[in-house]
Amino acid sequence: MKNILLILLLSNCTILLKSQCTVTLSATAASCPTCCDSHISSFPNSPCPPFSYSWEPNDPNWPLVGSGCAGTTYTITITDGCGCTAVGTILPSTSPVDINKENFSDEINLYPNPANTSFEITTGDNQIIKEVELYSMEGKLVIQQKNSECKIIINTSQLPIGMYFLKLQTTKKKLYQKLLISH
Repeated sequence: MKNILLILLLSNCTILLKSQCTVTLSATAASCPTCCDSHISSFPNSPCPPFSYSWEPNDPNWPLVGSGCAGTTYTITITDGCGCTAVGTILPSTSPVDINKENFSDEINLYPNPANTSFEITTGDNQIIKEVELYSMEGKLVIQQKNSECKIIINTSQLPIGMYFLKLQTTKKKLYQKLLISH
């Protein structure tokens, strides 16, 4: 009779195994290479709530979602109620949808595009080019050049072949343009 009772007790008990947890991250694209309007979401996958969160760069206001900057790497560490820890990393990108030829006006010329070893920007309508910034597809600033004329030549011979985002600040406006470098 003791053996039967023991079997009945075991059939009613629940065995908790250490949980396996993961985290999935997603991010919307930022609207420009220097914008911080990317929406970052985290999705923990674990059967063992509650969860604790830790973000790097540290932002105590973020539990599962937050706003991020293009070109900044974000890491979340999530620990579930069973002690399982999962780590996820994401790098928000820039949306090429908002960076197109229509952003450059008729008074501003970018030549050549695709660029080989350099490209030139000229303006009309008495616009002075104040600053040129060139960003990689990952959002990293690769060239920054101040200026005070209506023309500027940028050397690209040291940059890898690929697509870049150009940010141009004139005395009148801020403009964006895609630039292809093909040596």
